Amino acid sequence: MFKRDVNLYLNDIQESIAAIEDFTRDIDCEFFHNDRKTYSATL
Repeated sequence: MFKRDVNLYLNDIQESIAAIEDFTRDIDCEFFHNDRKTYSATL
């Protein structure tokens, strides 16, 4: 079975965090909860 290096997983997590920060920048909580696309993309 192929085992992926843990550093690749950590890099994926860092990239996901950066994307979530980009997606949620400059929006308020109400908009976040009412925007299904942003909500689904970040949870």
